[in-house]
Amino acid sequence: MLVLLFLNGCDKGLEPNKIPPPPPYGFKGVVYFQNWPPSDSVKELRVVAFQNYPPGNIATEYIARRLRFSDDLKTLYGNNSIPYIVILNPMNVDSIPYVAIGQRFGDNLLQDWKLVGVYFSPDDSTRKGTVKALQDSIVRGINIFVDFHNLPPQP
Repeated sequence: MLVLLFLNGCDKGLEPNKIPPPPPYGFKGVVYFQNWPPSDSVKELRVVAFQNYPPGNIATEYIARRLRFSDDLKTLYGNNSIPYIVILNPMNVDSIPYVAIGQRFGDNLLQDWKLVGVYFSPDDSTRKGTVKALQDSIVRGINIFVDFHNLPPQP
């Protein structure tokens, strides 16, 4: 009888209490495209959220976890609009000062990138926008326009 009580009380052994991960937070929107270049010049296309502006070396920013990016939008090459989402976890930030679209045009994963779009303030299309990150939620409506014939200044 004593053995049965002991076995019933120790079904998890010495396993620590599991803490659930925090819910995802980030932002999403739609990227609108004009004048797509030839498909072989678009190896990868991503929305990138930078914790710092101006961003430093991309590889350094990535290793230090100061940037996050969307899935590859190239899978929908040629569409006029493509929805995206950027999950900011585990970055713990209240705002993202710089959101851009990066296009990898060559085989060098670290160097063959160019800026093809920037998120601008909804109130002023000449001023880059800042995304206010709300913990435990996904901010909607962060839309970006890309015209491959009229690229923004390169950093």
